[in-house]
Amino acid sequence: MGPTLVFRPLFGRVLTVAAGALVVLVAAIELVDQGVLAAVRAALVGAVLVDLIWLTFWRPRVEVSDGGIDIHNVTVNWHVPWPDYRGAECRWSLVVRGSQVSVTAWSAPRSSAAAAGLERRRARRLGPAGTPAAGGAGSRSDAESVAAAIEARHTALVAAGHLDGAARPGAPTARRDVPGRALLGLAALAVVAALAVAL
Repeated sequence: MGPTLVFRPLFGRVLTVAAGALVVLVAAIELVDQGVLAAVRAALVGAVLVDLIWLTFWRPRVEVSDGGIDIHNVTVNWHVPWPDYRGAECRWSLVVRGSQVSVTAWSAPRSSAAAAGLERRRARRLGPAGTPAAGGAGSRSDAESVAAAIEARHTALVAAGHLDGAARPGAPTARRDVPGRALLGLAALAVVAALAVAL
């Protein structure tokens, strides 16, 4: 039916890249000032901080596809298949409801009144042709925009006859998993950095 839409805040990418650049700068200063060992220590400690920022602000996202909704939070991932989908709402963040769970999306906070006003002014200035497609470059990842994209995909799937909205016995339900590789990577990097600092 349609492409997978990926919503993640631009802020997380900017923050991660800025932190990475700062770590490189600090490591370079340490190299000139204190030598190779100090530079390596600074780089490893900085890498832990950048990885933590990436895990917290860049990695979290919401993906909307023909298979359902994938919500990647900091320490847990959720997949809500369309047969189990019961609605999306905006509280402090986006909340996706399944038949047995309500999942909050870390990466899709509710927009502020100021942000909403700026978006309305921008839409008036650009018009429909200048508005980025949902999930594309420059698209918004606030709770309202993501909820609208979820509802639009659900409506399209129902209209195409892929979903009838009725709960069926044995239909797939929401499932969760832990982003093990990302968390283990952070833990391993932290151990290496701690050993380097202790030397």
